[in-house]
Amino acid sequence: LRVNMKSHKLQHNRKSLMFSCSECDFKTNRRNCLQIHIRQHTGETPYVCDQCNFKAKQNGHLKAHVMRTHSARRPFKCGQCQYETIYAGHLQNHLRTHTGERPYKCPKCKYRAKQYGALASHLKLHSSPDVNELFICNLCKFGTRQLSNLKSHMLTHCDEKLFNCNSCVYSSRFKSNLRRHMKKHGF
Repeated sequence: LRVNMKSHKLQHNRKSLMFSCSECDFKTNRRNCLQIHIRQHTGETPYVCDQCNFKAKQNGHLKAHVMRTHSARRPFKCGQCQYETIYAGHLQNHLRTHTGERPYKCPKCKYRAKQYGALASHLKLHSSPDVNELFICNLCKFGTRQLSNLKSHMLTHCDEKLFNCNSCVYSSRFKSNLRRHMKKHGF
């Protein structure tokens, strides 16, 4: 009990030892957190990739970059297809494409989502002051306030590939995917 009380008091003392940013209202009880924060103002990027010109404010960001960009190692592999990733969470989301699981349920209607972000977007629809502002997909429960989002969404219901690469046989339903692919050709 005495040890726990000392630990508890130490926590309160640490909270009173605040480090403050001289440029903004940021405060922390950790010196290294302040040092990292200050880089937001100075633009300092002390961590440099030795394989390309990438620079980072934090060592963890550099490590993630190297793993994402330069490493062929993809430790998380799907047992049902060729999908591989460096992130456990991405594999977990991917597996739902095989299982159809939709664990995120809307508390206001019957909508269910495979990913939390999709549920968060959906929940905004319920806060809309005017239901007439919504553009609703006539093939599923998807709804949005922006017509452009509905048009993009509608492409998920068709197999037609509208955007074709001029350098190879690659094609996609989405222009953004084609742009990303073209970088492989140096465009």
